[in-house]
Amino acid sequence: MPRNILLLSVVGLLLLGIGCRPEEAPAVGAAPTAPTPATAAAETPAQSVAAVVNGEEISMARYEAQVRVALATYAEGAGLDDDSPEGQTTLKALRQQVLEWLIDQVLIDQAAARAGVVVSDAQVDAEIARIRGRNPTGFDDWLEKNGFTEESFREQVRSDLLGAAMRERVTATISSRAEQVHLRQIVVSGEAEAQDLLEQLEAGSVGFEDLARAHSIDESTRDSGGDLGFVPRGMLPESVERLAFGLEPGEIAGPIQTALGWHLIQVVEKDPARELPPELLETLRQDAFMKWLEGEREKAQVTRYVSE
Repeated sequence: MPRNILLLSVVGLLLLGIGCRPEEAPAVGAAPTAPTPATAAAETPAQSVAAVVNGEEISMARYEAQVRVALATYAEGAGLDDDSPEGQTTLKALRQQVLEWLIDQVLIDQAAARAGVVVSDAQVDAEIARIRGRNPTGFDDWLEKNGFTEESFREQVRSDLLGAAMRERVTATISSRAEQVHLRQIVVSGEAEAQDLLEQLEAGSVGFEDLARAHSIDESTRDSGGDLGFVPRGMLPESVERLAFGLEPGEIAGPIQTALGWHLIQVVEKDPARELPPELLETLRQDAFMKWLEGEREKAQVTRYVSE
């Protein structure tokens, strides 16, 4: 089950526009996390520590508080029957996801400290005021219900803001513009058919778009004559990308095989620095941040004391 469905950080909730019910304060929890390395749980010291990350402890109190928030968030969105076998499986997965998110959060905080990235008290105050302003009358009750004191919530907000600042730092070199090619494609199931279509195109007896509409098995582009639009590097199978970016406008190449079938491609036009769509830029930034976070995990010394 995807962690980003279960857990939402304060900052992530506000930036991504994922709302909560008007009468409730927003949930505090996790952004998507890096893959979890297989590390055995150790004997818990006095049951007061959930994990130790590079010598820094994550308390059981902090862990359990986040579990309560995650449970409330998940139950509101999807419902959770914790008496059923399925509910128990979901609960176990959720608790593990909370622990891994807390580990990620500590790693991000530690990286921020090394990089000299800080969040001022004024920034924390402003963020808390904004969150409180969404539900002034119910906010304190929400804190109490979920086991937060004002101070622990304040530290959670500070950590979320540090996470956002580190994400900006890590992804700062990702440009909003990139070389892109405008492509059309025809995808068929067999090499012989692809070769026959290529010969028709080379003979000039029929247009690329007409053949795509008549023969392509790619339903997402068939009706548009195989039009893929502008595509940057990193979004196509490597073999197709290498071929596409080496062509000039108007040129046709193939057949080339991928998991989808046999492709013929045509470059319509090229742009050396085209603006990326916002959703694609966000995906690239998120991928870059996750890759960085995975690297931090690989270098970290982590001991887990929770084995639910």
